[in-house]
Amino acid sequence: MNKTSGRRHTRGLAVPALCVFLFLLSLCTIIVTCRADETDGILESAETFFKVLRSEDFAGTWSLLTSRSKDRIVNDICDEMRSSAGDCRRVEINDDLRTGGAISSSYWEAFLSNFDPGMVLEQSRWEIGYIQPERAEVVLTYKRSSNPAYLQMFKEGADWKVGLVETFWARK
Repeated sequence: MNKTSGRRHTRGLAVPALCVFLFLLSLCTIIVTCRADETDGILESAETFFKVLRSEDFAGTWSLLTSRSKDRIVNDICDEMRSSAGDCRRVEINDDLRTGGAISSSYWEAFLSNFDPGMVLEQSRWEIGYIQPERAEVVLTYKRSSNPAYLQMFKEGADWKVGLVETFWARK
């Protein structure tokens, strides 16, 4: 093999290698951009949850919860109603919580008597823990604590929802 054919062979490999490199570079850029968009959506959903809870927009609060959180809250209310009144209509309770009715107000006001959303919004550091296609974690560290809370977020349809029960309730 002479010197000229060796150079042509090397140049022949350089072009496909450059194409592969550029393809991988553009793929990485797309992934980073998608992750940034997901991060923004996750943080925005979590922040909106705490803001509407603080403003006592209980219908808005309900709309930002995961299905699992909603089911558990309805079950908890039903359990309480059965023990005191003996009757529970899940559909009516769910409708009341969805529309911000009397049961909703009572439930969330009791919740707010033990929890201050302003502490999360104004006195905590927010970081993304991890992002998976259908699940993410927001790390919330209160300024006077060294132990963060790990807020679980779940993608339902196109929206990120707050896993309130998944994060804070003890497992039964």
